[in-house]
Amino acid sequence: MSPMTPRNQQLDRLSEVRRMFRSGESKALREEAGISQAEFARAVGVSRSAVCQWESDSRSPRTEVALRCWSVLSRLRTVVSE
Repeated sequence: MSPMTPRNQQLDRLSEVRRMFRSGESKALREEAGISQAEFARAVGVSRSAVCQWESDSRSPRTEVALRCWSVLSRLRTVVSE
């Protein structure tokens, strides 16, 4: 098996974030952590309405924003699992 390149890692993260928004997993995780849409939006540098659109699957975050979402969601996953 070849090592994970930064490009492949980035693509995996993008895929995971988009899957999490489509499936509702990101919303469930955010709510379980006690984070509002507005707080999540501030953490990734977007509007609350953008988060609402992603969670309703009417839009997907752009690449750079999706990667910031991945970072925030990863931290939330850690917090919730503790």
